[in-house]
Amino acid sequence: MKKTLLLCLLLGTFLSSQAINKLIPKPFIEGRGSRGWQIDSIRLNDTATIVYGHFGLGKGFYSSGDLSNYIEIPTTGKKYKQTGLLGIPMTPEKIEGTGQQISFTYIFQPIDPATRSINITNKDFEGDSEAWYGVWLCPRPTVFTEQLAKLSNLEGNWFSSEGTGTWKLGFYEKKIFWNNDFWNFKVLNSDGKSAKLELTNIKAKKQVLDLTMKSDSSLTVSVGLVKLNLMKTAEYKLADNSTFIKNFSKNDSVTVSGYYQVVNPLFSKKAALIVQNILSDKPTVFPIQVANDGLFSIKIPFNHLTKITFSNQLGTRSTLSEVSFMAEPDNRIILTYRNENEKGVVFGGDNQRLNNELQAFTIASPFFVSEKKATDLFRSNVDNFVTWRTEKNEKLKQAYISWVAAHPVNAKFRDVLDTNLKYALLADIINAASNSNGKISTDGLLPSVTDTAFYNNPAALYSQEYLSLLTGLKKLQKSAASYGLRDIRDYIQKNAFPTDAEKNLLQKLEEEQQNIKTKEDLEKYKAFVTENKNKLDSLFKKYQLVIVELKNSKTEEAKTKYALPAGLASDFSIISEYSSLLAKEEETLSAEQITALKSKCKNKEFVEQILAQNNELKIKLEKVRTGKLPDGVNTFTIAENTADLTKEISKKYKGKVVYVDFWATWCGPCRGELPYSEKRKEDFKGKDVVFVYITGASSPELTWKKMIAEIPGEHYKLTEIQWRNICEKYQISGIPHYMLIDKKGKIVNENAPRPSSETELNEAINRLLE
Repeated sequence: MKKTLLLCLLLGTFLSSQAINKLIPKPFIEGRGSRGWQIDSIRLNDTATIVYGHFGLGKGFYSSGDLSNYIEIPTTGKKYKQTGLLGIPMTPEKIEGTGQQISFTYIFQPIDPATRSINITNKDFEGDSEAWYGVWLCPRPTVFTEQLAKLSNLEGNWFSSEGTGTWKLGFYEKKIFWNNDFWNFKVLNSDGKSAKLELTNIKAKKQVLDLTMKSDSSLTVSVGLVKLNLMKTAEYKLADNSTFIKNFSKNDSVTVSGYYQVVNPLFSKKAALIVQNILSDKPTVFPIQVANDGLFSIKIPFNHLTKITFSNQLGTRSTLSEVSFMAEPDNRIILTYRNENEKGVVFGGDNQRLNNELQAFTIASPFFVSEKKATDLFRSNVDNFVTWRTEKNEKLKQAYISWVAAHPVNAKFRDVLDTNLKYALLADIINAASNSNGKISTDGLLPSVTDTAFYNNPAALYSQEYLSLLTGLKKLQKSAASYGLRDIRDYIQKNAFPTDAEKNLLQKLEEEQQNIKTKEDLEKYKAFVTENKNKLDSLFKKYQLVIVELKNSKTEEAKTKYALPAGLASDFSIISEYSSLLAKEEETLSAEQITALKSKCKNKEFVEQILAQNNELKIKLEKVRTGKLPDGVNTFTIAENTADLTKEISKKYKGKVVYVDFWATWCGPCRGELPYSEKRKEDFKGKDVVFVYITGASSPELTWKKMIAEIPGEHYKLTEIQWRNICEKYQISGIPHYMLIDKKGKIVNENAPRPSSETELNEAINRLLE
C-alpha cells in the first residue's frame, strides 16, 4: 500500500512542477450514478479538471445543465465547483432524449494531481435528481497490491469444488468472508504461490488460514488439519431437490447480514430491505444501519416465503441500486454488495444456491420483465404491447429450457421459474388491459373460472406474478364496472325519455370534463358546474333510478366476465382490500369491519395476518397521537357550536395578516403547493404574517399529524359538520383554496392566490402590511 501511495505522491510532485496535462482513460469507478451515466476519461491540466463521458437519454426524458455540479475530494471534503459546461446546454435550454447516447464534458477548477480519488456530483437530470460517482485517479491501493499481489487472481470469491456451488471464501479490500462470516485479516507471510493469513472477529476465536494458489482458478485452503479445494467459479454438478416451505408461520423472522462497501460513504448509510407484502401491494421497508467498516446485520419479522430486495435507496431502481433474493422464515441470508472484483452480489447462508443461480440466470438471460418496465412500455406503445410482452415471455421460456439442459438446477429454482412463466405474461396483459380503455382485450386469454387449480394456488402465494394476476383481475373487474358521463348519457337516452335540453346539458358537461388539461380548464369546468348546479341536481335526481340500473348492469357484467372462483383467489381479493387500508397507516379497523372480515374471508391464516397488522397499527397510532409535535407547529380545535368559524380563527391573530390554506392530506394539488408555502414564509420572515392551515375530518389523524410535523404554522382540524358549514358559507367547491384576512380580522379576499403564484400573492400580502 505504501508503495502505491508513494508512487501517486511522487507522480503528483513531478506533475506539479511541470505543465500538467495528464489523461486518465477509464478511471476506476464505484457507485455508479443514475440514468446510465458513464465516465470515459478525466484530464488534469494546470488550468482545469475536465471530465469526459456519456449517458443514454430515452425518449420522453430530457437533460439540462446545472452549475451546482462539483468535484469533492473525499479525504478532505474540499469541493471544486464547476466552472463551465460543455456538451449539455445551460438551463433553461434542454436536450430532448431520442434513445441515443449523448456525450458530455464537464469543466471544474484544477485539482491537485496527487489526488487519489474524487466524487463527482451531478444534478442535471430531470431538474434535481442527484447522482454521483466515486472515481479513483491512480491504481487503487489495497492489501492485495501491497502484500498479496503475487498471488494472481486471489481477489473476489471462491466456491466449493464439490459441485454444489457453495460460497466458501471471499477476499475484499478490507474484509475476508470465511465460515459464513466476515473477518478482519492480517498477512503473516506470503510468496509467489502461498500465504498465511490471521483472521480476527469479535464473535469468534482467531483463525489462521494457509493459502496455496494452484492456478488462477484453483486454490487450496488449510485450517489446521482440514484442507479444502476451492474454485474461482461456482459450478453445479449435483442435483438439489430441496423444496420451499410455503405455509405461514407465526412470530418468525429472517436475518440478513453482509459486507457493503463502496467509495462514497453516502451510499453506506442509505441501505434498506424492501420486503414484498403478500397481502398488499405496498412493500414494507426496513432501514439498515451499515457500520463504518461496511458490515451490517438486520433481523426482521418474516412469516412467509417471499422476495426481499436489498436497496441502497439512491438513484433509480435498477441492478445498480438494488438486488433481490428469495427468503423463507428462519433463514439467515448473507451477501456481499459490489465487492471489489466481480462488482456483483454473491449470496451465502440459507438458500444461497437458489439466489446465486437466479442471479446468474438473470444476468445470462435478461428476459424477465418487471412490472414497472411493462407499465412503461405499455404507455409508450399500447398497440404493440401484447406482441412485445408475448415475445419476451417466449424468449424467457427458451432461455429456461436451455439453462436447465446445461445445468443440474435445484427444485426451488424450477419452482420460481415455472411460477413466473405460468402467471407473469397473463398478469402483465391483464394489468395493461385495465388501463387501456378497451384497446387491449383479454378475450380468449383467461382460463375458465372452473380452473380452480390455476386461480386457487396456495403454493404460488410467494410469487409477485401470481399476486399481480389476482390483483389485476380485481382491478379489471372494477374498471369494467365503471361508467362515465358518456355511459350515463347513452343509457338515459336508450332507457328513458330525456328532453332535448337535458341531452344538451349532459353533452355539454361531458365536453367540459374532457377538455380539462390545464388549471384554467379546471376552473372553467368548476364555473360551468356552479352555474348549472340546480339544473344538474334536478337532472341526476330525476334519473337516479336509471343510473342505479346502469351501475348494477355494469357490475354484474364485469363480475361475470372477470369472476374469481370461491376459495383462495376470492379470499385474497377480499383480504387485500383490508391490508391496503391498513397500509395507509391512517386508522385501524372498526369492530364492524373486523366482523365483516371474519365473515367474508374463509382463510383463517389471512385473517390472522390482518388482525396482527391491525394491532401493530393500533400501537403505532397511539404513539403518534401522544407524541409531541416540533416547535413552531401548533394545533387547535374549535368548539362544535361555534357560530362563525373564520371569525373565531381570525380574532386570535388580530394585528397580523393571515393567509389561510384549506387543504387535505389526500389532496395531491394541496401537497404540491406546500413547498411554495414554505418559500412564502421565508419571504415574510420576521413580518406580521401568519400562515393558517385548515383541514377537515377527511384527513386521517395519523396522516395529518405526520404531515404537519414538517409544516410550521397554525393548524386547525375541523369536524365534518364544521368543514361543510365553512365550505357552504364561502362557496368553497374544491381544494386547495386560499383566503387572506387583514390585520383587523376582516376577510379581504375569499379566493386568494396560491403560494406558487409568487408575485401575485406577495404583492397582495405586502399591500395588507402597509
